[in-house]
Amino acid sequence: MRNEKGQFIKGYKHTNEWKKQKAEEMKGNKNWDNDKSKATQFKKGHKSVSPKAGKTHPNYKYGARGGRVWNEWRDKVLEQANHKCEKCESTKGLMAHHIKPHEDYPDLKFETSNGQALCGRCHFYTHFKRIL
Repeated sequence: MRNEKGQFIKGYKHTNEWKKQKAEEMKGNKNWDNDKSKATQFKKGHKSVSPKAGKTHPNYKYGARGGRVWNEWRDKVLEQANHKCEKCESTKGLMAHHIKPHEDYPDLKFETSNGQALCGRCHFYTHFKRIL
């Protein structure tokens, strides 16, 4: 519901009659029926409606970051560098950086010899060759 300025009225509740009328209007709409069936499939416990999920999704990043193994690798890399950036010796905002990209070298993904402790600024410079 909108007021005279066209803004939505906060807290306005539609009546049951209005909801039934809208549901009847939407019954013939094919998109409404398809969307409704997808929503019920999702509620029934299907992991994803999209066929591009997990490893098949275009944004998939070669394994989850932040898992137990990833965290252990990061902690070992930072410990080897005495919790200092290997380029500027800063102790703030440290990150573990893969020297050889783990996308290209998956067997080196959790090798501490392939890790380097960098602060956020040096990490950004390493990837983009620009200073923040």
